[in-house]
Amino acid sequence: MKRIKILIVDDDKTIQKLMQTVLNEKKFEVFSYPRGDGIIKEIKRFFPDIVLLDIKISGISGVEAIQIVKGEKEIRNIPVIAFTSYAMKGDKEKFLNMGFDGYISKPINTRTVEGEIMDVYNNNSKV
Repeated sequence: MKRIKILIVDDDKTIQKLMQTVLNEKKFEVFSYPRGDGIIKEIKRFFPDIVLLDIKISGISGVEAIQIVKGEKEIRNIPVIAFTSYAMKGDKEKFLNMGFDGYISKPINTRTVEGEIMDVYNNNSKV
């Protein structure tokens, strides 16, 4: 079975380690990158199957980064999930309207995060 490659773009080392632990125990190959700027280079280097992108990140914000990613022909079809502590009513819809393909709020639920990622992956995979 193919391992799904995930790029986690988050400047919080604790979150990076937690996600590495939770997802590496599953069927994922996980890479981390700590900044918003340089995201295009990292995506093109790893060509992940899915990206989890923090909104409040060093460099440029996740909102700015999603616009850049979706503007790049070579990578625009890679699903990008807003990975954020913004969890107020309406935030999910706001991020989906900005071009994100999914939304996962922090703190994560370690029992459900795999399913949340797989839902976005399965809904966006090109067969």
